[in-house]
Amino acid sequence: MKLTDNKVGNQTIKILLVIPFFYPHKGGSQKYAEEVNSKIMEMDSRFKVDVLCYNTKRAPKLESYRNFTVHRIPCWEIIKDKFLLPNPFSLLLKLISLSKNNYSFVETHVRFFDPTWWVWAYARLIGAKSVYVGHVPGHPVHQGWLVAMIGKFVDLTIARFALQRYDFIFYANNACKNFYEGVLGIRKEGIVAHIGINPEEFSSKERDEIRIVPNANITLSTNKVLITYAGRMLETKGIIYLWEAILRLKNQLEKNVRDQLVFCFAGPGNLNEKLRSLIKEAGLGANVLVLDELSYTDVRKLLAISNVFVNPSSYDEGLPNTLLEAGASRCFVITTDSGSINDLIVNGKTGSLIGKKNAGEISEAIKWYLNNQAQAQVMADNLSADIKNNYTWEKAARVFINNLS
Repeated sequence: MKLTDNKVGNQTIKILLVIPFFYPHKGGSQKYAEEVNSKIMEMDSRFKVDVLCYNTKRAPKLESYRNFTVHRIPCWEIIKDKFLLPNPFSLLLKLISLSKNNYSFVETHVRFFDPTWWVWAYARLIGAKSVYVGHVPGHPVHQGWLVAMIGKFVDLTIARFALQRYDFIFYANNACKNFYEGVLGIRKEGIVAHIGINPEEFSSKERDEIRIVPNANITLSTNKVLITYAGRMLETKGIIYLWEAILRLKNQLEKNVRDQLVFCFAGPGNLNEKLRSLIKEAGLGANVLVLDELSYTDVRKLLAISNVFVNPSSYDEGLPNTLLEAGASRCFVITTDSGSINDLIVNGKTGSLIGKKNAGEISEAIKWYLNNQAQAQVMADNLSADIKNNYTWEKAARVFINNLS
């Protein structure tokens, strides 16, 4: 069965989004899927998106959320917060039920998850077109070498086989497109729809006032320099290298300069308690704060009062959304040169690019900022303007609308 004419034109275009992690779970690819599809429905009333996801947070089995109809099925968590497998009987019954909904497209994201392996076939069975969205320009990473090797093997076999069979392939960044075509050998021409933000949600006006750190009940005066990391608190995010940079600065800076610095780590993950212990041992409790997971509103508040944003990530993860949010908030950005980050950050023009796993380069970049704050603010303003002009959910959604209608 082929796509019929009553699915286009002025008629409803129905999309089934199949994605393991979805609201209320938080994550980069989940946020992209949610924001782009929500914006598609907002911009073009012909589109209606249903979601089939795995129930990672004991949420309702059926829920209406941001104009999505969300269907959740039971699952098994194989690697905590990283890899899931659905209950196969629940999945089969739900797919049979949803097949009656006359979908035009079935969409999935991130090749590391099982839907990538079968969504293309399910779409063919129900007479729909398959849509895949890639995010990560590299093989799976994990601390355990065996898990990493198995992930790479699956990447180069099952995932590559499946990806060749999708009707549409989109990429969230240029580095991802280059990896798929150059390393995975994907021949189908892909379309880049850059990750984005809603620029109007971000500002920096609060830096000129007394600043209150969310979730900490701490007030900062205007002479303090707030240096922030926001994201998942995982080893692969390079958190330990930022901590080592803080220790370097403690030894290298004069006391009056050290006392001006406040570091914030915000996000969920397995390193929070370990970092708290290290902070206590180093006697830096007044200067280094671990805020745990913040609401999206509080993340925006934190970025609005931050002077510097550091992304010390040690693996290729595309283009982190927090970089866009920090840039739109006019923070000076210090980031490792990984994934597609150099599409956004031009060293010396829109921020500072540093090497991976290098605490020394992080500390040197922070010292440069302290000595060149006026020049750094010009770079931050350049980045903010670029983001607001080129990296928005509206632009990404328009790419999908133009290609799927």
